[in-house]
Amino acid sequence: MKYTLLSSLVLMLACDGSEKSITTTNQAPEAQITSHEDGAVIPEGVTTLFIGAVSDTNHRLEDLKVTWYAGTDVLCEETTPEVDATTRCEAALTEDVETITLAVRDLDNARADAVITVDVVPTDAPVAQITSPTVDGRYYSNQVITFTGVLSDTEDDPVDLTAYWTSSIDGELTAVDSIPNSNGEVTGFGNLSEGQHVLELHVEDTYGKIGKDSLVIDVNGANSAPSCEVTAPAMNSAGVEGAMVTFQGQVSDPDIQSNELIVVWTSDKDGEIGTSTPNVSGGVTFPFDGLSLNTHVVSMTVEDDAGEQCVADVVYTVGSPPTITLTSPATSSLYNENDTISFVAQVSDSEDAAGALTIDWSSSIDGTFSSQQAASNGTAQFNINTLSPGLHDITVT
Repeated sequence: MKYTLLSSLVLMLACDGSEKSITTTNQAPEAQITSHEDGAVIPEGVTTLFIGAVSDTNHRLEDLKVTWYAGTDVLCEETTPEVDATTRCEAALTEDVETITLAVRDLDNARADAVITVDVVPTDAPVAQITSPTVDGRYYSNQVITFTGVLSDTEDDPVDLTAYWTSSIDGELTAVDSIPNSNGEVTGFGNLSEGQHVLELHVEDTYGKIGKDSLVIDVNGANSAPSCEVTAPAMNSAGVEGAMVTFQGQVSDPDIQSNELIVVWTSDKDGEIGTSTPNVSGGVTFPFDGLSLNTHVVSMTVEDDAGEQCVADVVYTVGSPPTITLTSPATSSLYNENDTISFVAQVSDSEDAAGALTIDWSSSIDGTFSSQQAASNGTAQFNINTLSPGLHDITVT
């Protein structure tokens, strides 16, 4: 530690009838830096508290003036020492500072300096990296956007960093959370106005150094929901268990191409049954043979890139076919023209009552010749004498 003491010599003359000379010597004040040793290592840009002590044998403390210097530049302006003779200076040093000086001056301008050398170590700026949104993403003004990033710093823990988001259009995004976790990850949510944005993630460390990352994204206007309809099978149609059913639909979206839409098929009885990818014209095809025995509301749900959806339904019944046994007339029976012929069949169904079944009687020559219903016991019976002459193949459906 270096000390420089400056004193002044004052010569005073008085006349009292004879010549006498009186000489007095002013004692210079003293100064000492107590908070740091010579050669102290101090991080650049960190607010550091320097403490010193001053004294004077022939002046009161309140008559002393103290100034702190970094090199030749004033670090803390001139003040009076505290009542306990200490003095404090809180400041951040730049990398070019090599010495800290505590200077004390008395009323006679005698001055003492306490000087220490310092090694100001440079610190690194923090680093920010935007991970979301991305330059190739599609965004809408009415869609909540996820903002994520990663912060790091050589000297500071991530949780000690301060960050915020800005947009060239919307300014600082104060609603978007930017507090880092222990891994330096930040996650927030918010909206952006329509337009092209220069998006920036800013980060500042405890030394006041700043870093940032930026990217350009385009934000479209408000997103519109897709439209959709099921075109096949027909509403309220039916099929047998295990048979292949081809579901078809038509979809469109005003914001994206149809083949970018996501299509999911579900049954209110069986749950999700599959997915489809539309073609560029919006056509959708989904063949499926696994519906259970039941009446199903089959839904086609279409979702766009922003999560907007439309839903179209069709009612489809899966059943087992009815059974039928033709008991009369016997195969290869022979009749004359205008003879009365008795037709008898036995029908049944696992889902429907026999009397609710629709029965069609047809001939290979005369076509449909009767639509007689069955009785509640499943017997369908009638007589007819109007069949044309010839060899008839009789079919009961």
